[in-house]
Amino acid sequence: MQSSFTLTREDFARFQKLVAKRFKRKVSLFSALFFVQVSCWLFVGMAGASLFKLMEQYPELSGSLKMVSVFLALALVAMLIAAPTQQALLRKHMLLSNGAFLSKQTIRVSENALLIEAERGRSELAWSSFLGVEQDNQNYYLLVDAMQAVIVPKASVAAFRTDFESRLSLIKNSV
Repeated sequence: MQSSFTLTREDFARFQKLVAKRFKRKVSLFSALFFVQVSCWLFVGMAGASLFKLMEQYPELSGSLKMVSVFLALALVAMLIAAPTQQALLRKHMLLSNGAFLSKQTIRVSENALLIEAERGRSELAWSSFLGVEQDNQNYYLLVDAMQAVIVPKASVAAFRTDFESRLSLIKNSV
């Protein structure tokens, strides 16, 4: 069983979302990250409340304080768009068109391993080397680490989907 495909920047974006979902499942609600995020919003709220209290107490400073409130609002907007912007810039500038991810890949499925050939190299991964499998409506993600996976588009294995999925069913999710 063999198939060739070329992954896209959108495939990488889907994988980033999958990793983020997996992270949220692994990290408890009351983790350090949660407390840092809550603290940030708490401090922003306290700064905003203090600002309005100052405007009320010192009406002669309200013009200057309104400018500070505009900057505070802009800082909030910047905080909200920082992570998605960072991910988009990562995809745009770090995924090379001639790199391994976006180049044409050919996979061969055998009973014991998945062979991946591309312009940049060749890998053979025993089925037992995969630590888990995830999927979305477009791709299979064969995890080799908590944040790394072999991505196989579902459309590329449509001709032998049943056999491919039977091999995937043997992979135990351990990450």
